[in-house]
Amino acid sequence: MYKNVVITGGNGFIGSNFNFGVKLSRKDCNLLDFKETLAVFSLLKPDAIIHTAGTIGGVLGNREEKGRYCYENVTINTNVLEAARLVGVKRVLSFSSTCAYPEYESFPYKEENFHNGLPHRDHYGYAYAKRMMDIMSRTYNEQYGVNYNCIVLGNVYGPKDHFNKESGHVIPSLIGKCYDAWKERRPFIVWGSGKPLRQLIYVEDVVNICKWMLDNFIDPPLMNICNPKEYSILEIATIIRDAFDKNIPMEFNSSKPDGQFRKPVSIEIFQEQCPSYNFISLEEGIKQTAKWYKENKEK
Repeated sequence: MYKNVVITGGNGFIGSNFNFGVKLSRKDCNLLDFKETLAVFSLLKPDAIIHTAGTIGGVLGNREEKGRYCYENVTINTNVLEAARLVGVKRVLSFSSTCAYPEYESFPYKEENFHNGLPHRDHYGYAYAKRMMDIMSRTYNEQYGVNYNCIVLGNVYGPKDHFNKESGHVIPSLIGKCYDAWKERRPFIVWGSGKPLRQLIYVEDVVNICKWMLDNFIDPPLMNICNPKEYSILEIATIIRDAFDKNIPMEFNSSKPDGQFRKPVSIEIFQEQCPSYNFISLEEGIKQTAKWYKENKEK
């Protein structure tokens, strides 16, 4: 196990959930500035880096600020990997995204097809930045003999998430809406038909798997990570409703869009390399997330 691990994006949703390592936040280091990044890495002298930092804003941000998202993510990723190389860091795990997969790739998404087509037009600035991080990691491995890899995460949820009811991801958005319905004693309104399917992964699983990956994930350089089971929005909303009060009426607003029906990833490579890993159940993950939200909202 590496003794001195630095986690970029330490104040972000995923980074803040790590229970080990030195968490590097934006106030500690401006990763858009190469000289500052190099100076901080030289001071900290990490032997491994978990790179979670980036400019992230969901579908709306990806669509309306393509240029900024592309520039800032390419710059951050380039600065982190190059500064890591220069100070002698041999191990870097970087977080990628399923939105970088080709728009028309067949399901489930497989790592070998990551670069085999154009990403969705709304995401392509952010998506190509994530693809270039994979390319940069591969080329560094080949030229410099380091072990830099990218993890493609499914839909992550858990405590400390961004619970925006309009633009947040599915679970935090629904938890925020259900909490309001519970407090105001009114129906819990869910957008769409409830039929679309989603794969999800609790943030504690991400942390646990990263611990394993530091020592074991060497080849291939890209790996999908997600709980393989797909849940309908109806199932997800019901579990969330039950975490607050089973008696809350639940209604579906079919005038709102369903979004993409499904976008599963294959985790065959992970299961081959770590066959004994047991993912935290959706019921337990939602229970813990709703509990955290309730406690912190009421503060």
